[in-house]
Amino acid sequence: MKNYLASNIRFLRTSKQMKQIDLAKVLGKRDTAIANYENGLRTPSIEDTNAIADYFHVSVDRLINEDLAYVADLDATLKADWIREELLRLRLSDKEFDMVENYIQFIVSQRSKNAGL
Repeated sequence: MKNYLASNIRFLRTSKQMKQIDLAKVLGKRDTAIANYENGLRTPSIEDTNAIADYFHVSVDRLINEDLAYVADLDATLKADWIREELLRLRLSDKEFDMVENYIQFIVSQRSKNAGL
């Protein structure tokens, strides 16, 4: 399996119109570290990989294993990943999860009603 970490870091950074120094500040690193990550000369630590994934709201798995430059609707995909990760992190009860699910269904039904106007 191909590792897309280096190219995805560059893609995500540039898609947010960030410079290497901007991402370096977020991670508490030097801009040369970001250049090395993006050029595949160095691999970020597990902690830095997690921080990059968190910052860009993408799962670590996708950051490493999927070429994000070819995801059709990256913004929606990243938001869905973030929601999925948050739901897992929150460890919702069945009742709480049902409430979230019902609210999503409500939003979808409202969108359908408004589209019919």
